[in-house]
Amino acid sequence: MDKKICPDCGTENEKEYIYCKNCGTPLKSKPSAEEKPQATQFVSSDAVNGEQPKAERQAPPPYGSPYMPYGY
Repeated sequence: MDKKICPDCGTENEKEYIYCKNCGTPLKSKPSAEEKPQATQFVSSDAVNGEQPKAERQAPPPYGSPYMPYGY
């Protein structure tokens, strides 16, 4: 009989189960050759030129103080 093995806890589950009977982790059927994701790698133009990538700027924190109700 064909069983699915939970990738999280290793429990054997029936092939028609969608979730693991032990921990509830979603069970995926084995992907066919068409469904297997292709590995891709992102290379920035700076890295190609031998430069370090520039850090992105973050928004400054909001101005003002936290709300404090009167009477405390």
